[in-house]
Amino acid sequence: MIRILEDDPVTNAGTGSNLNLDGLVECDASLMDGTTLGFGSVGAISDFKNPISVAAKILQESDQGALSLGRIPPIMLVGPGAAQWVETMDFPSSLSHSGLQRVPRQPSADALAIARELMSEETGAARKRDNEESEGTVDKESIALEIDEDQLQDTVGAICIDSQGRVAAGVSSGGIAMKFPGRVSEAALFGAGCWAQDATEDTDGFTCSLTGAGEQITKTLLARTCMETYLSHDDISEVSHQVLDRFMKSPLLKGYPDKHAGWIGAKVDREDGCGRAEFVFAHTTQTMGVGFMSVQDTKPTTIMSKKTPEATKVVSTRMVRL
Repeated sequence: MIRILEDDPVTNAGTGSNLNLDGLVECDASLMDGTTLGFGSVGAISDFKNPISVAAKILQESDQGALSLGRIPPIMLVGPGAAQWVETMDFPSSLSHSGLQRVPRQPSADALAIARELMSEETGAARKRDNEESEGTVDKESIALEIDEDQLQDTVGAICIDSQGRVAAGVSSGGIAMKFPGRVSEAALFGAGCWAQDATEDTDGFTCSLTGAGEQITKTLLARTCMETYLSHDDISEVSHQVLDRFMKSPLLKGYPDKHAGWIGAKVDREDGCGRAEFVFAHTTQTMGVGFMSVQDTKPTTIMSKKTPEATKVVSTRMVRL
C-alpha cells in the first residue's frame, strides 16, 4: 500500500516528494513488524523510487540476526550509505519489481531555480526581521511567506492486521518543503513515526502510523507514547483525547506556537482472538485524509477529516471486523 502511495505524485512521498533547499528530493521511511518487533528505516535518501522498499529490506535483513564476525545489522541507514548497502546485499536483479529501483533524482533547472528563489526569499525575510526587531519596528505580517494551502502535502502511512491478528506499520515522507539537506523526519526514527506489536497473553496488540510536524513528533516519541497509553486503558476514544492533550501541552514543545500531529491506529484485543479490532484516527492538524477496509468490505472507506474552527483536535473510533 505505501509503495502505491509513494508512486502517486499527489502525495509527499517517493515520486511526489517536496524539494529541499538545493532543489533535491530526500526521503525518509520506516517499517515495524509487530511479530518480531523488528524495525527498518532510511533517512534522507535521494535515489530510490520506493524508499519504503529499502526500509523493508533493512527490516528483513536485521531480523536475520548477527552478521559475520558478530556484527549487528543496521536498522537505520541514511544518505548515500543506504544505496551502498543495497549494492552490497546482492538482491535479485528485478529491482523495479521489488521497489528497489534506483532513480537518481537530479534537480531540473526550473526546480533548482525555484528552490534558490525561495531560499533567497526566506533568507531575506529573516534578515529583514532581524534588522527590524533590533530597531523595534518589525511587522511580522508583512514578511510572512505566502503558501497556498492547496499545495501543502503530508506524510503517508499504513497499518495492517492479518487474519491471525498480527500487526505491522509503516510510514514514508518527503519531508517539509525547503528543508535543509540532510534533515531527517519522524518517518525514519524508531518510536516516533510508527509502531507495531502483536497481542500476547499479557497485553493487547497495537499498531499506529503518524503524520504531522516531524520535530515535534520526534521530541515526544509519539508513536511509542501512543502504544504505552492505549495499552494501559480500555476506552480508546478517551485515550486519544488524553494523548493529544498531553502532546499539545508537552513542555518539550513549549517553543512551538502550534502543535501538529495525527495518527491512524488499531488495537487488537488479546481475549477476542483475531475477530475484530478497534480502529482510531486522531489529529490536531486542520485536515487528515484517512482510508480503511477489511476483508469484509467490497471497497475502502475514505474520509477527509476536518477540524472545525472551534475545535483543537479530532478523534474518531470504530470497530472493524477482520
